[in-house]
Amino acid sequence: ILIDSDGHIFGAVETFKDISRIKSLENSLKYSEFKYRLLFESTKDMVFIISLEGKFLDINQAMVDLLDYREKEDLYLLGNIEHIFIDPIHWHVCKKQIDLNGFIQDFEVGFKKQDGTRLHGCLSANVFLDDNGSIIGYEGIAKDITARMDSFRNLYKRHQELLLLNTIALT
Repeated sequence: ILIDSDGHIFGAVETFKDISRIKSLENSLKYSEFKYRLLFESTKDMVFIISLEGKFLDINQAMVDLLDYREKEDLYLLGNIEHIFIDPIHWHVCKKQIDLNGFIQDFEVGFKKQDGTRLHGCLSANVFLDDNGSIIGYEGIAKDITARMDSFRNLYKRHQELLLLNTIALT
């Protein structure tokens, strides 16, 4: 607004700024976040992000369901990821390998469901970095391999029975 010495308005200047590029970037970011969240929540495998100390920062619904908890908050209240392992040493071994190599892949572990029963899992995880490249946590995905392990156990048991029967037949 332009004002003369008497205080009267005698003109105005308008400026327009093209924000279409900023809007396009914002929309791309929103779409990217939507796709990530959709993938994170729709997978049937356990997905998690934890802090360096092992505190859950984000988990998906499949983790809640596979470990037989009622809701995500129940897992957050556990305080540390080591509480979902049958043997907490498994988490410490995993963490050591991730810290050493930056990742682990297909590491077979036993997870503890809410009722204490075992869920066999195959865990892959890696470090989670900040913008400066410093480790701020870990992100991972675990597949339920309980059915596969049960089948393997049954096959092994049948093999042992056949071995015994074969030994008896030979004598």
